[in-house]
Amino acid sequence: MEYFTPRYLLLQGFLIVLIAASNASAQCDFSYSCKDVTVTGNFLAADCLNSDGAYDRSSLNMNDMIGNSNGRLVFPGTSFRNSCLSVEINDGHTLTASCKGTDGQYHPTSLDLNSCVYNADGMLDFCGYGVGKSTAYVKSSTVSEEASSG
Repeated sequence: MEYFTPRYLLLQGFLIVLIAASNASAQCDFSYSCKDVTVTGNFLAADCLNSDGAYDRSSLNMNDMIGNSNGRLVFPGTSFRNSCLSVEINDGHTLTASCKGTDGQYHPTSLDLNSCVYNADGMLDFCGYGVGKSTAYVKSSTVSEEASSG
């Protein structure tokens, strides 16, 4: 089999892109390894599983990367709390709010945080966009599995 034909190289490139894309989206989905998810003000907080098997309480300032675009919650964006009311978390991962549109009215909207937040070894963080482990999170006490179940 010829491994350097244009068709074969194109197929290899496609597979590499496909694998990279599936790995990138797989690292999001914070709700599969985090529990007790809450929203207070700008902050998303949760107990997230770390590599030691314990849960760390972590919080993330959502205002850093979530915005309001004409009454819709969007990622990436910034400062959604400046124009959104009644912010809640539903199903452990869906951010809901009523956000002001350009028409001056408030519109119900939601954003699946599994598409933009991941568990970085016990700490909540944003997927992609180079945010990394910046000041976007505040790590607090560690809670072991035994203590949290008891």
